[in-house]
Amino acid sequence: MRPYFLLLLALLCVSRSGFTSEEWRLGSFAFVDTRGEFDLATTGSFTSITEEEELPFYETGILKVDSKEWSSIYMVGSNNLSFQFMGSGFFAVERFEQNMRSLEQDPNAKSRVIINLRKGRLIFDDRSPKGESSLILETPLGRVNSSGAYWSMRIDYDKSSRLYNFQIECADGLIRF
Repeated sequence: MRPYFLLLLALLCVSRSGFTSEEWRLGSFAFVDTRGEFDLATTGSFTSITEEEELPFYETGILKVDSKEWSSIYMVGSNNLSFQFMGSGFFAVERFEQNMRSLEQDPNAKSRVIINLRKGRLIFDDRSPKGESSLILETPLGRVNSSGAYWSMRIDYDKSSRLYNFQIECADGLIRF
């Protein structure tokens, strides 16, 4: 009985030392430039934004943006991910997390961002976040993965034919569709 107990104790010690938990925190965005009007929904609030808004203003990483007419929004994340939304349409940041352990040593630390685009154009510059950071863009047409690229995606929807038209351009780096 005693050898089994010692074996079990040794296995527990070895398995505990091999696993460390990661602490993740919610990222945030700075709205640096806005043109036109759009609706902004964040956790617990809904706001209509106009060009007269005091800039920059800051929001947590979970948000939805809806614009009925042409508008432009330039945002920078706390992980140095920058992107611009242009046109009329809808996008949402569904997840934006940053690793706390890595963040203490490097402000460009490991992060995970998931964005949903339904209509409009998003231009991404995720060359600054380094390491194991990931950016996922979910669309009605599929999923785009990016890590360290400068690229854009435009989606248009024709209600009469119920067809999506899209365009992806990558100026630097690698993306996967």
